[in-house]
Amino acid sequence: MLPFLTGSKAKREMQREFRGLNRRPGAAENEFAAMENMTGAGYPLLASRSPRGRVRKLTKINGMLGGAQLCFVDGTDFFYEGACYGQVTDGEKLLVRMGGKILIFPDKLAFDTETYSFSPLENHVALTGVTLAPTFSDGTALGSVTESGTQPTEPQDGMLWLDPRSHTLKQYSAAQEQWAEVTGTRVALRGTGIGAGFRAGDGVRVSGTGVEELEGILLLEEATENEVVVTGLMARGKVISGQVKLDRDVPDLVLATELNNRLWGVEEGSQELLACKLGDPTNWHVFAGVSTDSYAVNVGSDGPFTGMCSFLGYALFFKEGWIHKLYGTKPADFQLTSTLARGVEQGAWRTLCQVDDTLYYKGVDGVYAYDGSLPVRVSWDWDEAARKGLSAAEDKGRYVICVQAATGDCELLVYDPARGLWHREDGLQVRHMARADKETWMADSAEQVLWSRNGTLLTGHPGGMAMEGAVSWRAETADWNQKDAGKRTCTRLMIRAYLAEGSEMTAQLQYDSDKQWHTAARVTGTGKGTIEVPLFPRRCDHCRLALSGVGEAEIFSIARDYLPG
Repeated sequence: MLPFLTGSKAKREMQREFRGLNRRPGAAENEFAAMENMTGAGYPLLASRSPRGRVRKLTKINGMLGGAQLCFVDGTDFFYEGACYGQVTDGEKLLVRMGGKILIFPDKLAFDTETYSFSPLENHVALTGVTLAPTFSDGTALGSVTESGTQPTEPQDGMLWLDPRSHTLKQYSAAQEQWAEVTGTRVALRGTGIGAGFRAGDGVRVSGTGVEELEGILLLEEATENEVVVTGLMARGKVISGQVKLDRDVPDLVLATELNNRLWGVEEGSQELLACKLGDPTNWHVFAGVSTDSYAVNVGSDGPFTGMCSFLGYALFFKEGWIHKLYGTKPADFQLTSTLARGVEQGAWRTLCQVDDTLYYKGVDGVYAYDGSLPVRVSWDWDEAARKGLSAAEDKGRYVICVQAATGDCELLVYDPARGLWHREDGLQVRHMARADKETWMADSAEQVLWSRNGTLLTGHPGGMAMEGAVSWRAETADWNQKDAGKRTCTRLMIRAYLAEGSEMTAQLQYDSDKQWHTAARVTGTGKGTIEVPLFPRRCDHCRLALSGVGEAEIFSIARDYLPG
């Protein structure tokens, strides 16, 4: 009698949780080795991303800034709230919000968001025939002053004596029969239009007076159209025949951030961090010893600065291998600490973005999350090759970043911090991205198109404003079965999905890494409930499944029936 053999009983595995992109070897079976236009917004299901809004055709995107309202520079046109309010120079812009103003570098302009007008940050005046007039602190003229290295004999009451040895002014009191030092003297610089554009309290660089005490950076005590007053002491006034210059300079910032009503920044190649006067981005050279002063500090760490931002009440200054944090609220108690840690990659300062209470940025070897202690790399699943960070923004609690490979190819990737998942969208070349007015805006530098991620369209924008058409998508799983020792055999796959009316989906299988895709099914959606798509793979060691299509699609589950090996 022949022996009785018991057949293997088929088993079923259900895959209801779909995780994100993972290009590493050994990825889980519910992760994906490749993606195109997929989103994790509907987690745990897998879905195609929503159509974007094509806001306008661009000429040349030169800068973008988020906040309450979107601001961007297209060529030489400056846009705010969807309207063009003026022209700036052509070239890449650094845009920073400070109170009700948007500061524009390297143009050194301030745009007022209430009056919709521009004003220069710097001010320069050059005149000939300037008169220097010494005065008391109340503005009255000094009058006759005796300048001598020895004390005058037989002085009269009220007589003024300037001792050049100590450079002090003294006045004689007949009642007390002694000389008393006079303090607070000033010098008025007078000339037609000499004070135009200046204000009391400005730190101004003065040159051409021929008086050593009146050369260099001086604090203006008073300023009117035809007169400025500075602290100083002269025995008698004079007229300057040559040219006198007054300059209120602003540094050529290449990186900047605002914190506590001060603008912080750094110039190209400099190791000196600069801060403007409190609430005044036009003044960077006011050092009067008060809490509202400007500030400057040299940093001793190696390498150039690569990014800066405000985070959780601190100013952070990044280099590729350093993070510097600023403590304090005024110059007297400012303190800068240095941490040797992964910082921002050179040229990737636009990837700095806060999502909830965590700061994200592109470092030399990946994307990092920073909560104020030490940065942690979060991009292990896809950064197997070197990529440069171009720009980033927050979108509904997720971090959206555009990276560029050495070949020039770009990828738009989305990170979900709550679940630690990455999803790839497409190859859009987004060098400028911003979150403004409850929308995330992206400027495609290759096609020169302004997109809104969630479909918002602005009024008054010409150039083909419309919603994006049906989105083409694709998701390729990691290898299945290769980790099982028993060589199990998959007999059937059942895909449960929703397809909107007119949407299409194609299912393909690849066996044993042969690089050949075999079409197993094609379906078209009706928009009425879910559909089930059966697939029958052939016997193999391992396989991959690729789902692709056009239009709205959601994958709820994949059931796998298999026989143990």
